[in-house]
Amino acid sequence: MNISSALFICCKEIYNVFIVLSVRLLFHGGDFAVFTKHSKTFYKYLFSYLSVMVLCLSILVLFVVLYLFPLLKSNITESHSTALMQTAGALDGKLELLYQTSYQLAYSNENLISYYIMDESPIRDVKIISELESYSAISSFIDEIGLLNPKSEFIYTSTGVYPIDLFFKNEYQYPTVKNPKNLFLSYTTNVTMSASHTSAATHQYHAYITFINPPYALSNLPDITMLFWVRERELAEVLDILSSESTFSAILSNGESIYSSLEFASGEQTNELWTAVSNNASHFRIDNEDYVLFVQKSKVNDWIYVYGIDEDEVFSSMNVIRMLLLTVTAIAAAISIFTIWYYMRLN
Repeated sequence: MNISSALFICCKEIYNVFIVLSVRLLFHGGDFAVFTKHSKTFYKYLFSYLSVMVLCLSILVLFVVLYLFPLLKSNITESHSTALMQTAGALDGKLELLYQTSYQLAYSNENLISYYIMDESPIRDVKIISELESYSAISSFIDEIGLLNPKSEFIYTSTGVYPIDLFFKNEYQYPTVKNPKNLFLSYTTNVTMSASHTSAATHQYHAYITFINPPYALSNLPDITMLFWVRERELAEVLDILSSESTFSAILSNGESIYSSLEFASGEQTNELWTAVSNNASHFRIDNEDYVLFVQKSKVNDWIYVYGIDEDEVFSSMNVIRMLLLTVTAIAAAISIFTIWYYMRLN
């Protein structure tokens, strides 16, 4: 049980105690009871005092409900939106570096261009691999770089030269794609796609995101489709800063899930989440749990960053303040009633 829940329960119990004591004082206090038989003048003054008490308490309640609650809700929402914006900015910075690397390879790297036009030889292969390896080492975000040529049966990567068919069979797998080479070469815009890789040394499965960048117009490598492989954990390390037991994070693109911290996420749930995001919905329901959605669009590509927080967790502080208000109101009412009773008894 967290502090907010404990405080909520404590305020609720205090509120109940004061309600019971107030009722007993008013109606069942014997000689101390207010509402027993008295003169009309007594009730006239009593009504005046109670009216002032009700007016003061009403002003307090209206202030909290109409001003304090909306202000608090706005601050909570802004706080979570700012956290998502900062996370999105960090990821966009990594994506920007990836696309800059692709641009430099296509336009600015004279070494790679000169190696690529050389006659086929082992020396040529080594030079191209070495050049690609130097670029993949710039950032830990990029795990491997590949050059896909429609006129070649081999693919050059930052780790070696492979026959294309064997590469997409043994290195990176795309279970839903029959012919990755033809599909990748058919793209005319930047595309991202999920892939899997099983380490030959450890036989461990790793999830990857493939960035497919088609040939640039008027580039020095006009026929080359560039491929960048990024481990999914690189995205998770950034997004999981936001995630906890009561939250989830996800990246969506054109109705597909690029990444999700939800282990139980299914295709149907992804479609429902995409529909909710597309319709600018502020809430989303998963397994009978209501989540408040925060959405931020990438400034680099078509990715959409989604951050969902359990509704009870988001507004837990508001629930505490609500119970504090009820408790303070009950205490104020009890003190007021006791004060009214005391002065009325004197008169």
